[in-house]
Amino acid sequence: MGDFNAACDYVKERHWDDISLWTREEFTWAISQKEDTTTNYRSCALDRIVYAGENMNAGVILSSAQAFDYREEFNIPIEEVRAISDHWPIEVKIRGKMSIAAEKHLTSNTCFTVRDSRKPNIAEEKILNVSKASHFTATVLPSGISLSNETNEFDDMIGAISGFRKALPNAMTREQQEAVLFKANNGALGDASSYADEPDAVYKVTVSVLKNCTEVLVCRATTVN
Repeated sequence: MGDFNAACDYVKERHWDDISLWTREEFTWAISQKEDTTTNYRSCALDRIVYAGENMNAGVILSSAQAFDYREEFNIPIEEVRAISDHWPIEVKIRGKMSIAAEKHLTSNTCFTVRDSRKPNIAEEKILNVSKASHFTATVLPSGISLSNETNEFDDMIGAISGFRKALPNAMTREQQEAVLFKANNGALGDASSYADEPDAVYKVTVSVLKNCTEVLVCRATTVN
């Protein structure tokens, strides 16, 4: 990690195939060729982070590797920056290691809820009859009926919500459906805190048709760190 002089006049394109640290598959270069790590007028990726090994491969958050342009954070003009160094610091995040027990037992989901406070006008019997055709599993509760759907595909999840609304328009209003689809399609299930390799996608939709309202809960499996 540091100043490799690994770009511009120091290393030409034709030289890379002769650099074993670059060609050997066990090494990962975390700073891209397009990153500018200099504070002067050139645009060169002179500084690099290179790592190898099982622990580093598991711990390094590759997408976080970058040059740290600290001008805004510390309110320093570029003239002072260049007086300090003609290179930016480079940085990369490394995730914390969870215990074996935590890795085995902890799970995480990102979820959002859209609640419609209008009283649903539909008989319980009709909900139960239609639920299977809509690919939802129904559970009768003291407060109403909970209907759940689980799938590994985002588009199938969207289709299940639309299919539910079409089959039971008196249980889910058009406005509620549109709000759910808007949030799902515009990042509401994203997880900015998740850096580990994501598990196989699992999307869960739970529609609770209660006595005085309808709630739609949408979740996506994510990682703890």
